[in-house]
Amino acid sequence: MLTTQADVRSMIRYGELKFKLNDEKFTLTAYVNIEHPDSFFIPFHDETNGKETYEAGRYIDLEITNQKKYILDFNLAYNPYCYYNVKYSCPIVPEGNFLKTKIEAGEKANNDLH
Repeated sequence: MLTTQADVRSMIRYGELKFKLNDEKFTLTAYVNIEHPDSFFIPFHDETNGKETYEAGRYIDLEITNQKKYILDFNLAYNPYCYYNVKYSCPIVPEGNFLKTKIEAGEKANNDLH
């Protein structure tokens, strides 16, 4: 996965998380970082980015379990470290994880930082 510093992180495209929001169906791809194989990495972009949330998107980490179904809790969405410090190298949200809806839960942007 390409990052904000133009390096590449080794990620495995693990599977898809399908969910409904306001009677509309959505899909996000879950990845596994080879260096941290105990959780799914779910980067996403939505229609709040650049206004209410960080313009480049947010992330959710989800512990891998034996379950076939997972709870995708957007309250746990967080800004990448590069939001707070441009020296960090953060994975760029893949185009397939752009949601055409607003996800108003989770960490918001602090416009004083930018």
